[in-house]
Amino acid sequence: MKRIGIVGARKYTNRRKIKEFVYKLKEKFKDDVEIVSGGQPKGADGYAKKYALEFDMKYVEFPPRHYQYNQHCILEQNDYGKKYHITNFFDRNKQIAEYSDYIVAFIPEGYKSNGTLDTISHAEKLNKKVVILNWFDIYIYIYTEINMRSETKLTSVKIITDLYKRFKGVALNEEFTLQKLVNRSMDKYLKEEEYKKSIVEYDYLQISGSNF
Repeated sequence: MKRIGIVGARKYTNRRKIKEFVYKLKEKFKDDVEIVSGGQPKGADGYAKKYALEFDMKYVEFPPRHYQYNQHCILEQNDYGKKYHITNFFDRNKQIAEYSDYIVAFIPEGYKSNGTLDTISHAEKLNKKVVILNWFDIYIYIYTEINMRSETKLTSVKIITDLYKRFKGVALNEEFTLQKLVNRSMDKYLKEEEYKKSIVEYDYLQISGSNF
């Protein structure tokens, strides 16, 4: 069972990105995945819960101790309904990091989410995989099957928005997917020296000082 902790800013409003992400997890891992959140009704937490339940996925949450207990809480009922204290939120962040195998954070461009950053900090100390996404970027999610150990790795790569839109327009007519492009390109990169050389030396893609 893969436990995916979805956290993020309460001001995160791109519900479509979270819906697509959760659906991809459902599509890939079927019943072998569990969505984890911090139980906030708004923002990334709220969307994670909404779509996990809509897609009939396993879902649990770690609300702060001063919240009321509900059927999705993984802790005991007597752990909730406590007196409010700011440390309740930080305890919640640590619990999510400890319980989850991966942390996926949805943070709007230019917005600082202290709670999310605290969860990420705990996760990194525990050597958990962390992926940070914001609403201005387009990402693809690559699930690489490692047959030798029967494991699945979740990672992400950043794609230039305009480039992706142009690819999508062409690929749609040819029924060619981004997944096919990525996997076939990697295979050729590993097997064909001429192709590898052409990719390594290709330097025409550059945005904000970053080479792609």
